[in-house]
Amino acid sequence: MGSRQLDRYIKWRNGVAQYYRRLPADIMPLYANGGSKQDIQISLKTRDPIEAERRRDEKHRQTEKLWDYFRTNGATPCAFDAYMRKAEQANELGFDYTPMEELFRGTIFELEARLNIVKRIAPAGTMAKDQIAEVVLGVGKAPPLLLSEALEKYWTFKRDFVAHKSDNQERVWRNGRKRAVKNLISVIGDVDFNEFERNDGLTYREWWLDRVMEEGLKFDTANKDIEILCEVFQTVLDKLKIKKDNLMRGLRLQGGDTENRVSLSKAETIKHLFKDNPLRGLNAEARAIVEICAETGARPIEIVNREPSDIFLDAKIPYIHIRKNKYGHLKTKVSGRKLPLVGAALTAFQAFPEGFPTYAGKPTSAANVIGKYFRENSTLPNGATLYSLRHGFQDRLTALEVPLRVEKALMGHSPGKVSYGDGPQLPQLLRWMKRVVLVK
Repeated sequence: MGSRQLDRYIKWRNGVAQYYRRLPADIMPLYANGGSKQDIQISLKTRDPIEAERRRDEKHRQTEKLWDYFRTNGATPCAFDAYMRKAEQANELGFDYTPMEELFRGTIFELEARLNIVKRIAPAGTMAKDQIAEVVLGVGKAPPLLLSEALEKYWTFKRDFVAHKSDNQERVWRNGRKRAVKNLISVIGDVDFNEFERNDGLTYREWWLDRVMEEGLKFDTANKDIEILCEVFQTVLDKLKIKKDNLMRGLRLQGGDTENRVSLSKAETIKHLFKDNPLRGLNAEARAIVEICAETGARPIEIVNREPSDIFLDAKIPYIHIRKNKYGHLKTKVSGRKLPLVGAALTAFQAFPEGFPTYAGKPTSAANVIGKYFRENSTLPNGATLYSLRHGFQDRLTALEVPLRVEKALMGHSPGKVSYGDGPQLPQLLRWMKRVVLVK
């Protein structure tokens, strides 16, 4: 089909390109509304005319491929759902649904067993004989499930997983998976998930290896992306009951073990964050967050996401309560704790008794602002980050030989498999916090 003819398949809506098609008469019944639907219109999600043409061509190829499959193999308005019903029926009969061509590539014993099932239960079964034969002998195969479509199904499969997340936490979680699938599609194309081969995965691995070697990216960046895809693939395989190995498994790059984060000693922390006012160029809220993290060892997100009701400055022992609130859940159940406020942390919260409205619910924004300031001003030693302050706090506790249960209570770590009693209370925690205080 020439480019001139394809041009009619682009429409613009509020400046955004749309792939627009009138439905062919033989395809129209496959769509919703009893076959009354006349056209399809799918956003290409771009305002760039050149990019719109590229995306239009790809969408056109996918659409034609799908329609050709339906024309060749036949289909119902819910082709994919019909295929899944076959899989469920096969499971009820004690078999995995396996397409006929795969059965013929297997053992004669498997084929004979399935033929015997058809002969034995078809006359008295609840399904018609030809229907049983279709299910047991794998007549037909799954309609194409593009990688992009597999991701859309993945979202529905993980609804329970994201139910407890805040909007920001869900956004960050989704973006990582969108990025990983987008990277994969950019390398091998938006291929049929069911036709994904090991060589496709190896090609993707080589793409990441080239980036690591040539662009100086970290092994961990590549491996995180690969691990995300592995989890997405496994979820789709499991939920759709697809009898296939997870071909993204075992593709991690070697030599990419996570490096230990740099820790700062008490003297280094005072020198780089407090002596001679090195944070004077940082906005007041971000500066307070840094000082509190350094003084308490709390995770940055635990400080950023405190609500006013989590801050107790008028208590006999001033403290903050790290707990679930409207900004989201905790990293782990044992992360919840009460932290006494001392030194710079107490001063910072006295300046911001209501918390940090600029960044509350947006911990990534806070981390980006602080990280950028650290980099541009060479604030911390090489390799050190905002999270290094938490490691430094734990090292200060270790140096004082703080009782293990007290250390875990202050860090928000699990006390162990067996834990009795309520654990260390504020007065006991305060005594140790005073001994590791940075700014008195």
